[in-house]
Amino acid sequence: MPGKRQDYIGWDELFIAMAAEAAWRSKDPRTQNGACIVSADHTEIAIGYNGFPKLKNKDNDEVFPWIGEGEEAMTERYKFVVHAERNCLDNAKFDLDGSTLYLFSERGYYPCETCAQGILSKGVSAVVMGFAAEGDNLGGSARYGNQAFAATLKMFEAAEIKVRILGPDMARYCYGLASRFLKVAAAVEALHGAANEKC
Repeated sequence: MPGKRQDYIGWDELFIAMAAEAAWRSKDPRTQNGACIVSADHTEIAIGYNGFPKLKNKDNDEVFPWIGEGEEAMTERYKFVVHAERNCLDNAKFDLDGSTLYLFSERGYYPCETCAQGILSKGVSAVVMGFAAEGDNLGGSARYGNQAFAATLKMFEAAEIKVRILGPDMARYCYGLASRFLKVAAAVEALHGAANEKC
């Protein structure tokens, strides 16, 4: 009786790749973040990415500014953008107690303090990051530019939320996966085009 295939991917690879795919759905020209929440039995619950709030019967990209003149206009959008973690929490339709949130941030950001508050209040028990801005350790006050995440880490510690950082190899895995998807999509499109020409 043949044995099972041995080179299948693990749960971390699957769910961080899903978070990365969600991140690439973001229309933010500067920062793409994605999140995926899974249950204790490895069932996907929800995904989310950073973007503007949903509007009924309106295109939110036409209402809120992605870009503008000068640095001030660029930072203005942050007043309107909903973070990936918050979108993911809001999209969840089931109880999140004991769940795990996977976060892929192209800049290696930790969840901000507001998103951390939501993670705590929803009962999420673990946060798994693709990589972090300051490497694979959680020591000190993690910083990227002017953003400080000391409050986030303090809240996670108080709530006993486990934080795991998969590291830069996992980021390379996600980007490699995206590259393979593009190649496959191009091949499928070429085959589809050739089939149409024969019709």
